[in-house]
Amino acid sequence: MPRPEENIATAIAFLQTGLDQRRPEEAIERYVGDEYIQHNPNVASGKQGFIDMVHEVFDPMPEDAPSPTLKKTIATEDHAWLLWHSPDREPGGPGGALVEIFRFDGNGKIVEHWDVHAPLKPAAEYKHANGAF
Repeated sequence: MPRPEENIATAIAFLQTGLDQRRPEEAIERYVGDEYIQHNPNVASGKQGFIDMVHEVFDPMPEDAPSPTLKKTIATEDHAWLLWHSPDREPGGPGGALVEIFRFDGNGKIVEHWDVHAPLKPAAEYKHANGAF
């Protein structure tokens, strides 16, 4: 059974390869198990759904588009949660909070994915001084 820190490393490598480097076929081959169950309602379930989404959404973006910044991680033997600060498309905006959740099989391969995104308010509008992260 993979260790939690290996699951975090695998999830990050999957996203970097598939999204940031825009090589979804390689990401699927290296990091995904026999099945890939998708829970994002905008992406088809299965390996091809991830590949199609990357080519439709990420390929048209400029290569120097800002990437999310990893803020926190939590993992168990079969799950990893990654909390990211995703940048606004317009420079200077507050961006959003993005959570990616992955489930792993006994071989340390990704077999299931959930994600949720919440836009952030400007820091001046917060009711506390804790920040979003």
